[in-house]
Amino acid sequence: MHITFKNNAMTKEEILELIFNEERELYAELQEQRRWFGYDDRGTLHTQAQWGALVNILDKIEENENN
Repeated sequence: MHITFKNNAMTKEEILELIFNEERELYAELQEQRRWFGYDDRGTLHTQAQWGALVNILDKIEENENN
């Protein structure tokens, strides 16, 4: 993914694209870690926490978009 900076600021769409892409990548990584290392592995739990934080942000964005 390539993000173009205009006046050193990202547009709302660019920010959302960045967050959505990161969420997808973390989810794929989480699935791999679960498969190879298990659900209770320290690294798996860390990735799960990162992914969960992004999902929470996306949920809040969606809630605010619908208001």
